[in-house]
Amino acid sequence: TSPFRDLPPGPASFLFWTAMGVGKDSYMFQNFGVYPFDRLNDTERIIILTEVAEGMSGYKPNLSCNVLNESALYAVFALMKARIEKELCDQRPRNRNNAGVGEGQGKGGVVAGGKSSEECFLWRKRVVAAFEQVYNTNASLAGISSDCWKLCVWETMVNMLARSLFGASFWEKQQMFLSPNSLERVSLVRNFRLDPMYFSCRLPSTLSIEIQLTFKKLITMSKSFLCDEPVRPSGCFCQDCIAELELPLNFKLQFLEEAAEEKRKTKKGRKERERRLESVETARAPPSQAG
Repeated sequence: TSPFRDLPPGPASFLFWTAMGVGKDSYMFQNFGVYPFDRLNDTERIIILTEVAEGMSGYKPNLSCNVLNESALYAVFALMKARIEKELCDQRPRNRNNAGVGEGQGKGGVVAGGKSSEECFLWRKRVVAAFEQVYNTNASLAGISSDCWKLCVWETMVNMLARSLFGASFWEKQQMFLSPNSLERVSLVRNFRLDPMYFSCRLPSTLSIEIQLTFKKLITMSKSFLCDEPVRPSGCFCQDCIAELELPLNFKLQFLEEAAEEKRKTKKGRKERERRLESVETARAPPSQAG
């Protein structure tokens, strides 16, 4: 079963898209020990993550299940862990050795560092809400609450969220994604029936026009899934404004792709005209006189 499938609306979808970050911070450009995703440069990461996002949005339901795409999906969950770890480090109680559930909160909902409890527990609350939605349970029944300060607890919860997408093969694939050795990666999943081309994948094209399209699509998907308030229609259907309109996501992405294709044709036509003009000028030029 493919892990790239449309996420149900609600906390799980919100967590995924906020973790993606859409380039607003530098998290997606950091290395998390996720391979082969960590081997990509910044531009390649953006392109691959956009393709993964298209698969998770339902726009491209047949996204190829190969080691590169799946490691990029796993990297999104690594982004969640990184943000939770930063949240814990920024607001960790003074007595770290005894920091457990419910510790570190001061009076009036203010925690160490001067932030409100809402800000301090932001990512943990998001993970709890997503966990409850995905597994249709109450996290408190398992003794889990957003004021837990143990990183191992949150890493386990994020792993469980990732397992809901990857299925029974998740634990072996997680070991594979964390291995920098390509031969070891192959051996770790030898007991699973994978596509013969699973480990054969090409790097994405990094042409300037493709990069521009990628950024626009990623921002459009993010705005579509994270926008809580309806946007007043402006009547403008340009590439910059279409992300704000209340239109089906498929329509928006197809509009951007068609606009990019028109731009490619225009650029190709301009180069062809320049080539023909150069040929005509060359033919009209007088032959050089020898001696």
